[in-house]
Amino acid sequence: MYTRSVTIRKVSQSYDIPELVQLACSFKSVLKIRNNEGEFNAKSIMGMMSLDPTDGPLCITGSGEDEKDAVDSIAAFLTR
Repeated sequence: MYTRSVTIRKVSQSYDIPELVQLACSFKSVLKIRNNEGEFNAKSIMGMMSLDPTDGPLCITGSGEDEKDAVDSIAAFLTR
C-alpha cells in the first residue's frame, strides 16, 4: 500500500472528472481518494462526482502492483 497526501487550494479548469477516472482506470491498482467527506473509489465516475477536491487535504491510496506510479500520477493530475 502506498499513500500520498495533496492539498488543492483552488480547483482549476483543468480538473476534469472523466479524465481523472480514465487515468485511474489505466492502472491495475485499487485507488481510493479520501477527504473530510469520506472515501471515494478513483475508478468510479459517480464516486469522483461526489468528491469535492477542495474540502480538506486529499489522501490518495493505492494498493497493487503499480500502486506508486498510480498514486503519483493521480497526485500530479490533481495538482497540475
